[in-house]
Amino acid sequence: MKTTPPFFTLWLHRIFRGHLPTWVALFILAIFVTLVLLAAVQKSETIDEGLFIAGGAAQVDHLNPNIDLTHPPLLRWLSGLSTMIFGGARMPEFVPFVPRSQINLFPYKVQEVYDFGTIFFYNAGNDHDRALFWGRFPFVFLGALLGWFIFSQVRRHFGFEAALGALLAFAFTPEVLAHSQWAHADLASALTLFLVSFALGKALLHPSWQTALLFGGAMGLAVATKLTASVLWPMVSVMLILFEREGFFSFTRQIAITLAVFYVAVIVAYLPDPRLLGPHEFYRSDLTRLGLEWFEPVLRVLPLPDTFLKGVIYTLLLGQRGQIAFFHGKI
Repeated sequence: MKTTPPFFTLWLHRIFRGHLPTWVALFILAIFVTLVLLAAVQKSETIDEGLFIAGGAAQVDHLNPNIDLTHPPLLRWLSGLSTMIFGGARMPEFVPFVPRSQINLFPYKVQEVYDFGTIFFYNAGNDHDRALFWGRFPFVFLGALLGWFIFSQVRRHFGFEAALGALLAFAFTPEVLAHSQWAHADLASALTLFLVSFALGKALLHPSWQTALLFGGAMGLAVATKLTASVLWPMVSVMLILFEREGFFSFTRQIAITLAVFYVAVIVAYLPDPRLLGPHEFYRSDLTRLGLEWFEPVLRVLPLPDTFLKGVIYTLLLGQRGQIAFFHGKI
């Protein structure tokens, strides 16, 4: 004998199948954005924010992305545009752009860029709080975008209740709230890693030229956000090989499309001055420390942005020698 479902159950069923879940998620993300912005206006700049805000403003003002070896230009474009347009930023006379010539990368400390950030905030006639607020402003929306992707994907596979729990857990985790306040690469890198995971799943389950385009673009976006995303390549390459089911020629086509899109994305990130043509100059001692002296002839002529290549070598050296840091109040 059939029984009529209770009215409340029918009402919940209609809500969850309608548009209300979307509005609930947007309401939670609006609270997230509000909390982050209210907290951010009370905080002075972190040491790394000069790289993104001051460096980004210089990058926009001079249309030159080659100002910092530690990070690619993408996030500096976001921060710099916001700072210049809404923060009324002014430029110091000297901007420490990365030279095309050899740089001794092993002891490199990015000190000139850090000093430039201090001058930008305090000695260039800028309104410190205004420039800082607008330099940080785009980054809270990267956090909100990641929250939305998490919600939408969990809802698609596990339903609204699970998606709501995932969104609440993400949006109100203290570390997420804190990192969304600042102009830096960590939360943006988490966002691009999520996109890479999504695109990789598509490429593995439904191999086609479209999913290869998506995956190549996601990898390009990740590396254009943070250089250390390059370490994803060995892992994803192994996964692509292990899950290959379409045959050699189809697999080769997929890889070729993925790498081509990735290559174009890296170049686009360094426009309008990518410095593609060699020779790319390195001190042999830096390459020797990494065991890459044998690769120098190829490295000198690789058609990749000069600052990108120097940034990758610098990051590898940084992983070898470490850097000054602090923990529990000790240097």
